[in-house]
Parts: sequence; C-alpha cells; structure tokens
Amino acid sequence: MNLCQSHLHLTFYLYLQGPTTLNPILFSFENLNTLNTLNFFIKLKYNKMPCQLPADCLNNIFEHLENKMDLRSFLLVNRLWCEVSVPILWTSIQNYNTLIACLPIESKEILFKNEIIISTPTSKSPLFNYATFIKNLSLCKMCRNIKNILTSFDSNEYIIVVQEVFKMFMNQTCLKNLKIINSWFDSNYVPILPFSTYPGAIGCLKNLLELNCSSDISSEFFNQLSQMCYNIQSLKIYFRREISNGLLNLIAVQ
Repeated sequence: MNLCQSHLHLTFYLYLQGPTTLNPILFSFENLNTLNTLNFFIKLKYNKMPCQLPADCLNNIFEHLENKMDLRSFLLVNRLWCEVSVPILWTSIQNYNTLIACLPIESKEILFKNEIIISTPTSKSPLFNYATFIKNLSLCKMCRNIKNILTSFDSNEYIIVVQEVFKMFMNQTCLKNLKIINSWFDSNYVPILPFSTYPGAIGCLKNLLELNCSSDISSEFFNQLSQMCYNIQSLKIYFRREISNGLLNLIAVQ
C-alpha cells in the first residue's frame, strides 16, 4: 500500500487479491472534510467481504483533516475509527468533567478527603486515559473551566483540584504547546505551581515547542521553565508594563 499525500490532494493505492492477479484500485479525495468522503469500507471484488484500512493509514488521513471537529462523527463509526480519532481529537482538552474523571486514584482520594464535589461523579473510569493524549494546554482556560465545574467555589478547594490536575499532566503528558496569559495568572485563579517538584515534570515539558505568555508573569514560573525547556521554537509574548527577569533567562537558554 502506498500513501501519497499533499496539502490539497490525498491519494492511496489498495491492492486487492483477485483469483489470478493483484488488482490495483485508486482512490482520490480532493476534500476530506466530511464523513461521506472518508467512507473507506471497500468490498472485495470476489468474496464481497469488507476491507478496512489499517490504523496507521487512518491516522495519517485523520491528522490531515481541515476540520478536526469531523472526528466527533468518526467516534461512532466503529471501534477502530474511535481508537484512531480520540488521540487526535484530545490533543486539546475536549471536556473538563471527563478530564477530572481521568485523575489517578490517589488524586480522587484527596478530593474525597477534602469533601470537594465535582458537578459530575468522578468514580467511573473513562473509556480512555484522555490526559495522555493532550499536547496543547491553555493553563488559564483550564483553570477557568475547573472553577466552573465545581459545585461551589472555595478558593482552597479550587487550588487543590488545579494542583491535582496539573500533577496528572506532569506525570502523564508530553506538552508541545503551552499558553499562559497574565489576565488569569494570579492567586485567585492559577496558583504558582512548583513544576520542578512534580514527578514527570521534565518529561512533560522538555519537548515544549510553543509558548504563549505575557511578559509580567512571575520570575519563579519562567525560571522553572528555563530549567526544563531548551528547544522552544515559537515564543509569543504579550508585553505588559513589566518584563519578568525570568523571561529573559528562559530566552537565553533556548
């Protein structure tokens, strides 16, 4: 099987075994935006049995969809399509109740001991460990949504939940894109997290490629990043009245 792809045109060859020879069948897709154009269930010419592309080919095709929201439809096609679609769809957080449900048992026990109630139960394990798929994280957006799913807002309880979620990220994910804007980065919404003390912090952040941040975030935060991130390729800075010394240190180590 050959998979030939470009930005606007995707072509692949599927060879089907006939009675005496291999029969090449060419499929071309000019537009990969809808479920109908991705109907890859092909019936064999002779025995009429369905033949489906393997997971790696589906993954290559799905990753090049212009509209990633089409992946939601693919979740319902069959188990294979679901297993291929979920990791691509969940490179960014899709549902915060589901995210909380992915917390490890130890973290759920901490929430229970502190009588922290989430708007939906967290005891049932999700079908996938969705947190492991996350590559893009807006820390401020995450904290805002966690605040919204708490049944009642208590600053101490809120900080506990945020810390446990971030511990999970440090231990299970490998982030590529991190966004932190100072309008939400304060003690009322986002606690100053000691990244370097969390298990797996280096593994989570060492491959960070993109960072969007404001210039006046605390030096402690930038100094923590400068100890782990050495290959940032895109740095977008929202300049405010102050420029953190830690930001200069982070730029210097790239």
